[in-house]
Amino acid sequence: MESKHQNVIRIFVWILVTAVAPLLQAQEPATSSPAAADVLKGEPVSPSPDAKEDKSQLQDPKKREDDKGAGEASSTSSSEDNQLATPAAAEDISETSNNNAKVLNASKPSDDRLWTFTLVDQSQLVGRIAKEVNGKLTIALVNGESRSVYRRDVVLQEPHYLKPVKVVRGEVWDENPNRTRHLWSPSAMPLRAGEGYLSQKQLLFTSYAVGLTDNIAVLLGSFVPGLLGGGDGFNVIGALKVADEIKPKVFAGAGAEVLVLPTVGVLGVGFASFTYGEPDAQISVNLGSPFMFDGDDQELGHGLISVSGMWRFRGDYGIVSENIFVPAVRVDEGWGILNFNALAIRSIGDRTSWDLGLVVVTGAPIPWFDYTWYLGD
Repeated sequence: MESKHQNVIRIFVWILVTAVAPLLQAQEPATSSPAAADVLKGEPVSPSPDAKEDKSQLQDPKKREDDKGAGEASSTSSSEDNQLATPAAAEDISETSNNNAKVLNASKPSDDRLWTFTLVDQSQLVGRIAKEVNGKLTIALVNGESRSVYRRDVVLQEPHYLKPVKVVRGEVWDENPNRTRHLWSPSAMPLRAGEGYLSQKQLLFTSYAVGLTDNIAVLLGSFVPGLLGGGDGFNVIGALKVADEIKPKVFAGAGAEVLVLPTVGVLGVGFASFTYGEPDAQISVNLGSPFMFDGDDQELGHGLISVSGMWRFRGDYGIVSENIFVPAVRVDEGWGILNFNALAIRSIGDRTSWDLGLVVVTGAPIPWFDYTWYLGD
């Protein structure tokens, strides 16, 4: 009986060994390490650095797959975000470029011309346009400063004429506005286009002159007492002068001045002018011949000669001399011919001037006074 049980046990062990041996051989590569051998022997195993590094690789496959899916989803989401952001960024860049283009288009290039800007409060600025953007004007003033104003606040913008200036003995002199005239006789220096003046002589004769072009000027005037008297006292004086600089400091001109009296006729004088010098120091010679129209008759008077000069000795003062001779009219005094000699001191301002002196007619002195307002540029 005992031997029967022993035989059964041996058979069971043989079956067990036969079944387990192939499994042990299949696990041999994994148990080739010392740690695996220790596990089979039942000995404890201490963790190694390599085991720590492999721990993440030996984790749950499902978790690894979830992590991989999450990574792919994150990558896909980032890619989609980039694809969505790219058109928006391009649109922003395009909009910025368009805005820059609008600013560039709205900004006008600098203008070297000099302007006078009159603002809504009647103040004025003189300068050049530095830039104009979105209705705002930046003006570079002549003193180097800058001013910004709104375009809608500018009520008038007109070209500004820079009058010539010069420095004499350390003093700045503006251009002489009296260069075109003496006391009565003209010089051959022309008025510029738009430049003019209003003159009152002896409180009797009022005239206005203006340059039509840089070489042609006209004058209109009247004897005020005659106008105030009315009726036969009506009178008009008109003049035309054409002049130019033909050589440096040499000027030539010609013209005529007439007095119209409806009840008498037309009295006048034609003249040719020659001037040498510059606005502040000049001498002029005028040759003329008086004439008269009375109905169907006409008469030529005796020729006359005027020699005039002006010298500016300070920025605001000068001396004027004018001498008119009528050689054909003989007198017993002085030069023996009819003559008018005048000497006056002249104030020279930017907008006004006056002359004060004496006129001597064949020995008899007469006070002379006139006042002039300068208009335009």
